[in-house]
Amino acid sequence: MTDMVATLKSLGLKSVILLNQAPSQRNSKEPMLVKEAIGYLLGFGLPLVPSCIRTRMAFQASITKGNSASELFPEGVAAHEVNAVWTYLSEQLMLNSSSQNTTGLGSTAPLQRSIIPR
Repeated sequence: MTDMVATLKSLGLKSVILLNQAPSQRNSKEPMLVKEAIGYLLGFGLPLVPSCIRTRMAFQASITKGNSASELFPEGVAAHEVNAVWTYLSEQLMLNSSSQNTTGLGSTAPLQRSIIPR
């Protein structure tokens, strides 16, 4: 991971980290594994997407049907997670294409409860 981040930075590529296949929260509490991963990933100095993709049966079920989780379960939690990530990324791409934003990725709007500790 360190080599990949160094390469991205040396090439001047805009990059973010997306936490994927994260365990689900239990009783509205973030699993310790996720908290530790977030702390570790923030150490690389790249922005962390404020939403994450969690391990969900909807993703597995959709593969067998040849669809996305959003197509099979449009109102499901998996669809909302994907939409939150896409909204964040598309906002960052629009901000980056704007001549007014020359500082890299823009601010993060909380689309759902952010996984990033404050």
